[in-house]
Amino acid sequence: MQSSPRYQAASLEEDRGSLAWGAAIAARAYLQMYRHSGNERYLRRFIGNAEQFLLGRDTEVDSTDYRGITAPAWRSGQPYTTNICAIEIDDCPARLEIRSKNAVSVEIRQHDDSFDLIFLDQSKSIMAEFSDLVLEENAERFVGRVLAERGWRQPLPAARMTGMVHNGALPPEGTFILQEQFYVSAVETGQICTALLEFCVLVHDQVELFKFQKYATRFQAAAADALRFHEPDIRPSRNGACFIIAANAPYDFESTDAPLNHGLSIARCYIQLAKLTNNTIYRNIAESLLRHFYADLEIVTTDGGEAYVWPYFTRAGINYAGYGVDDHVSEWRKFRKSNKRCEDASHAVVAIEAAVEGFKAGLVFDDIDMKRFSETFNSLMCTSDEVGATLTNFIDGSAGTGKYASVAGRWAVLAPWSHELLERASDIMNANQPAPEHATVLLSMATLATARSL
Repeated sequence: MQSSPRYQAASLEEDRGSLAWGAAIAARAYLQMYRHSGNERYLRRFIGNAEQFLLGRDTEVDSTDYRGITAPAWRSGQPYTTNICAIEIDDCPARLEIRSKNAVSVEIRQHDDSFDLIFLDQSKSIMAEFSDLVLEENAERFVGRVLAERGWRQPLPAARMTGMVHNGALPPEGTFILQEQFYVSAVETGQICTALLEFCVLVHDQVELFKFQKYATRFQAAAADALRFHEPDIRPSRNGACFIIAANAPYDFESTDAPLNHGLSIARCYIQLAKLTNNTIYRNIAESLLRHFYADLEIVTTDGGEAYVWPYFTRAGINYAGYGVDDHVSEWRKFRKSNKRCEDASHAVVAIEAAVEGFKAGLVFDDIDMKRFSETFNSLMCTSDEVGATLTNFIDGSAGTGKYASVAGRWAVLAPWSHELLERASDIMNANQPAPEHATVLLSMATLATARSL
């Protein structure tokens, strides 16, 4: 994989998410293969990658986020963030601000008393088109209201007015470029720091690895600094603590609760830090994040017993229920439709890994919970198609099949509670024979190898 042009082109470029969802996951595969084989060359490979992770932090490359802040972490841009442009309104002390995910420009066409707004992608193809818009915020066709009605569909357009606008004023005609914005995402910080801290725990637990302590010390300090940057966005919830996306952040869910997997990605890291430091503050944060997730688990009866399903957004949050104009949630989106979708098989692995780590640390989860998670995989997700064994796309058995089949091997962290799961995960990976072009394939195969050797 690492010799392929696709990997080399962007493996350490976090602006595109390739570090969190690529190189960091591949690095974790090296750690799994060390656990499987005891061969220290995997650890040396890991160290070479991890040293590059540290060199890619914003503080090292002098990068800033959308606020101009340089973080001891890794900023992310497209395709994860929204782009933005500001359009001055003639003869008004006001401007129209437009943002969108994946669109790179907008075109405005004027009529006598309204305007059309067209979102274009990199190839100048139309992504979405809105007609007969106005700038008055209390009007039915106010641009911000009409864009919000599109809901969760791409290109996730949004708009707001700043300053006073005269009645009947229109934005100028023309094509306007949407500028890329950068954001330091908690879920991506968690992905990267999980890799760093898994190495630290290995060195901590095995006396024969003391020779690597200088690396572990540096990686642990870097992870702690990165995680500290996100602590202001942890909020108490009804059942524990959750992550929120800050107001006006260039992210899909600004001003609202983050998807559950964001908090769980960070929770894994705090569990590891607590083990390394015996710091009860770290342990308490991890427990609060896990309890917030636990409250969203729903028991489903299957032929094999009981399974868990859970939503992408917490049921107690704003995004699950949706919100209206009177809720005053966001300057960008005055209202939003509810999103009650189930978790997908890929992001669910983040939750499963966090739950397993919580179990090992004596936090929140017990053997019954682990068996229910196993049953989710065995009875709800495992199926077959024309290729053979595969996974459903969502954890409740819905949304089609095959999109996330390459993640099946990572569910083998649950093998201690289900030999059937280990066999099913192996069957899925064998049936699909995915090329090692994505890091999750490496971690899936390494996790399977390790599970079989235990």
